[in-house]
Amino acid sequence: MCYILWTDYAVYMDCLNVLRVSELIIDPITSRLHVARSYGSTTGRLQQHLHWPRHLTVDERGWVFVADCGNDRVLLLDEKLRLRRVMLSHCDGVQQPWRLCFIPETGILAVGCVTGCVALFLVGGETKRKK
Repeated sequence: MCYILWTDYAVYMDCLNVLRVSELIIDPITSRLHVARSYGSTTGRLQQHLHWPRHLTVDERGWVFVADCGNDRVLLLDEKLRLRRVMLSHCDGVQQPWRLCFIPETGILAVGCVTGCVALFLVGGETKRKK
């Protein structure tokens, strides 16, 4: 199963069996999609690994938030898909993040988890809440 997100900047693909997030570009001559860059490659617990990525969203800068469900964390990748930091983890009460929603007007990242918990994170700030 793949999740594809089209933005003004790029097309991002997140596939469960591929274990990576890829930026895709369209070849203007052949109209085929090609991978421009990607993050992740194998399953694992290290920072460069993804384990069961479930969802992603993009902020106004083109930075990508990735719900890394199997590693109980949300990663922040820059516009070139380089890891900037772990945004949320099990230490913040995030268990198996399933869905993400970034709200640019407020700067809030909402994280829905398999457990039914919703964690709210003020991006660029220190505020975290759970409901």
